[in-house]
Amino acid sequence: MAYSIVRDDILELQIVGRLHGQETRNTFHYYYDGPLPYADGRGYLEALLTRFDTMVYGPLMDRISNEWTLTALTAQKIDAFRYRMVTNPGSVEGGQVTGNSLPSYCAVVISRFAEIATHEGQGRIFIPGIPAADERDSELSDAAFALWLSIPGLLNTTLNPTVGGPAVPTLSRTQANARRQEVIQVQLRKILRAQRRREVGRGS
Repeated sequence: MAYSIVRDDILELQIVGRLHGQETRNTFHYYYDGPLPYADGRGYLEALLTRFDTMVYGPLMDRISNEWTLTALTAQKIDAFRYRMVTNPGSVEGGQVTGNSLPSYCAVVISRFAEIATHEGQGRIFIPGIPAADERDSELSDAAFALWLSIPGLLNTTLNPTVGGPAVPTLSRTQANARRQEVIQVQLRKILRAQRRREVGRGS
């Protein structure tokens, strides 16, 4: 069934990979902010993934250990149900930092906030694959923290694919409650988070 992308549609993008035998998923949500519908929904998601690869995934891999490897970049439109997933192999196969990674349950945490001052207006992204050399006493070292400071801005950047309209970062909970909650603030945490298995690679 062909579908279009219309204003305020929620779009879910994921970075799916593997680290030390564990699957990891980082999830990012955007809303479509084009003034007009775009008739080719799958074509739009393919173009959006290409832009996401350039603007978010590629720069993020410059901070990640080469022990983390990419399975795929994925995108879906979320409505009353999920549309079939669109995939992209990514421009690089995984992390670009040579050296051992911390265990998959150890992650950098980036918090994101919407205007709503409730739990619903907050989200966190857990990013595994942290180079072991970046850790000092369960935190990012000062040097590593300085390098990671470029990442939060990428997660709050509007993506402009070559077709259709822009995709704006948003928070989203479930497909039954998928609505626009524009991200207004992004904050990098220096402390490294030990995740439970069900949280590995989770995102808001």
